[in-house]
Amino acid sequence: MELDNALNRLAQARENFDLARGAFEEYKAVNPEFLEHHERVNEARSLKEQAEDLVRTLALSVYEKTGDKKVHENVQIKQIAKYEYDPEEALTWAREFAPALLILDKKGFESFVKSAAATPIFVTIVVEAKPYISSKL
Repeated sequence: MELDNALNRLAQARENFDLARGAFEEYKAVNPEFLEHHERVNEARSLKEQAEDLVRTLALSVYEKTGDKKVHENVQIKQIAKYEYDPEEALTWAREFAPALLILDKKGFESFVKSAAATPIFVTIVVEAKPYISSKL
């Protein structure tokens, strides 16, 4: 499976990054010329981030095809609700239905909408799929 291969590459990239970072810290402690190790750490970080991006992309692809949130034993999809609305319209609505929110606190408004019996008509709830990768590969 392509996702298995990507996870293996990610595990190796993380291990290489940790080794490079450890060598960098040791070297930096005894040598003021640490540029070479610093470059290795940056390269390892970049490769690790690329591997993580690939795993996330592949995980979303598997999720979109199967609908299964557990796309791999080390990768799961979590859905995060984001509220989209016009702040001015929310303020107008709050004046009538929730005056305590008159100073529109985005977090407070979204919390109120989340717990409300009915979502205001001007609010659109967008659920995004977001992969979470286990730190233990």
